Amino acid sequence: MISKYPIVDSHVHLRCAEDIDDLANIADYLGIERMSIASVLYSDQINENPEVFEAKSRYPNRFYIFPGLDHSTHFSNGRIETPSLTQQLELMIDMGADGLKLIETKPSKRKQIDIPMDSGYYDDLFARLEGTGFPVIWHVGDPGEFWDPKTTPSWAADGGMTRVIFRLRTCTVK
Repeated sequence: MISKYPIVDSHVHLRCAEDIDDLANIADYLGIERMSIASVLYSDQINENPEVFEAKSRYPNRFYIFPGLDHSTHFSNGRIETPSLTQQLELMIDMGADGLKLIETKPSKRKQIDIPMDSGYYDDLFARLEGTGFPVIWHVGDPGEFWDPKTTPSWAADGGMTRVIFRLRTCTVK
């Protein structure tokens, strides 16, 4: 045991469902009692919600999950219909989510989504979050050096961060 106090890792990501057991094994190895898995959106995948819900299903006492929003209606100019952001939140709560991950203000995601957080797009969601008191992990920015390609550390720019302790799989989205 590393600590006499329970250790909770408050923010990990899970790109592949095949990595769920590996993530649980990493937690065991490091003496981490619980982990919070936060979903992220990608350009080749709506988000990691299926993976985080599967992790919670397989290890309900190990993982807290913070799924993310689906902006497919926005990205498709309405050709794809998704539930409203508030309806998505209600579904997440009903399915057992422990909170919501907002990545929408990470600089790269803010540019990708191109919707200001103070626009009407998010008003109903924020009202519902305030009304429920549902927890939110909100990515509000990146360190200053990440905003300029000349000063961004290579480990952050090239994805080298994934090699720090364990190398998990690189998923191929089909």
